[in-house]
Amino acid sequence: MNFINHHIMTYDLHGYYGFNNLGDELMLESVIAHLSKSDNIKVRCWINKSISRNVLKIYRNKYPNVLFKKYPISFKIFNFFLHTKVHRAYWIGGNCFYSSDTPALLWLKKLTKNYHAKKVKFYFLGVGIGTITKSDKGTFEEIIKNSFKLYFREENSLNKIKHLDQNKFGISGDLSFNILKEYKESIKKQEKSGYLFSGHKYFVSEKNIEPIRRSIKNTAEKFKTVDFHGGNSGDIEFNKKINLPNVTTLDTFTIDDQIKAIANSKGIVSYRLHSIVVADFFNIPNISINYDSKISNYHKVMKKPKEALIEIGSTFNLANLAVGKKNNVSRESIILNDKMFYEVF
Repeated sequence: MNFINHHIMTYDLHGYYGFNNLGDELMLESVIAHLSKSDNIKVRCWINKSISRNVLKIYRNKYPNVLFKKYPISFKIFNFFLHTKVHRAYWIGGNCFYSSDTPALLWLKKLTKNYHAKKVKFYFLGVGIGTITKSDKGTFEEIIKNSFKLYFREENSLNKIKHLDQNKFGISGDLSFNILKEYKESIKKQEKSGYLFSGHKYFVSEKNIEPIRRSIKNTAEKFKTVDFHGGNSGDIEFNKKINLPNVTTLDTFTIDDQIKAIANSKGIVSYRLHSIVVADFFNIPNISINYDSKISNYHKVMKKPKEALIEIGSTFNLANLAVGKKNNVSRESIILNDKMFYEVF
């Protein structure tokens, strides 16, 4: 006799997905891998309505048990999907709290307000805090008020909100570590071929690109440019402008491709934090470009030589490639994340 399970829990996942962002996709996969261990959970993942059909197809093939839904055109319509059967909602990863020219914080305020009105607990998992201006302070604190609990990926973010109710906050690790250990077991070792470089879409100017060109010109090594964020609408503009004979463009359509490219390279120079995290995890020498405090904070935690961290618009030297010192960062992150998963799911 078949019995109907009346205790299915519906969880809504949110984040910056569908744009080939290595860090965000790794964190999403980490959470889905954990949730897939349970038979009584239904997972809905909300994604940007501008996502391409190809990306949506990749998602559905990779996560057949997850329902991927595009955000509707307004929060008024979105409210219709927040029926009483939604038990909890989560925003996963990223430096999502920051002031910018885009209404990012206002959007998060509306999102958390909708769930709060429906009495659905909303959690932020493994997130970071950037710079919050005075004009956005009220919006930021409203998001916290609407949320049940927020877990920050590092102490620096927590220190920025010491004046607020600490019962709302916790510390997680970087969520990517929980899934990277599985990639390390599955990716086949190959002969290392060439070096990788990845730019950043916000720094496309001649003064920032020319030093990179000059660095690459001064070596006889082969390079490949890789887009670790945003696909055709992201870092590709910066990378295309390097345009040198010893540089080729590497097409990476999925994070599996991106990780393989890093793991099988001689070294990497990159703006993107999680390309450096992955490189350290696979023991691939690297140089970070310090466009944000999250880069320098990570560099400090990993106890790398100062030469392996360069400023925007600087040249680099392959002799300064380095990996993180042997420490417990990844192991401690996995322990913290597992504790967080136990508390929130």
